Amino acid sequence: MKSLLLALLFCVGAMVASTDEVTREAVDIVVKYFNSIAKIPKAFRLESASPVTGLRKAGSAGTYYAFDVIVKQTNCPKTAPAEQDCSILPNGLVRVCKACFAVRDNGNFDNAQRYIDCTSKEGLNQKRIDWMTRACERVQASIKPYFTGALTVAMLLSSPKDDLEPIV
Repeated sequence: MKSLLLALLFCVGAMVASTDEVTREAVDIVVKYFNSIAKIPKAFRLESASPVTGLRKAGSAGTYYAFDVIVKQTNCPKTAPAEQDCSILPNGLVRVCKACFAVRDNGNFDNAQRYIDCTSKEGLNQKRIDWMTRACERVQASIKPYFTGALTVAMLLSSPKDDLEPIV
């Protein structure tokens, strides 16, 4: 039973996209999201992002990603294509974003449970940071174990005692 579960976890882990691909996709979602909600006619583009790394709990049905992004206002209208060469405005607005995603094993960020919050550097106080942290903890908690409900009970009842391992 243990070896079957380990083989399943290995196969699922092998399907996870490369780090660069995951980083690009996750950061793009945050920048697009901010541009869609900002009531400013000029587009914002990425200035920097913290490393996007996944945290996967053993036996869980997904991966949790959390990272920070800084976006800056450009001279381009929001309607400009992403590949257009836009200059960052020297005195343009700057926003700091906290993002976290609970991505299911299919690796699809579009359907992931998520939290994205952007604020000015001045608005990033301890109260806001605590709020962001609690919101990301709720996103992380949305990743459930593979075996839940009746299936788990049936497995526990049919398993020898020394075969049981704590569920993390």
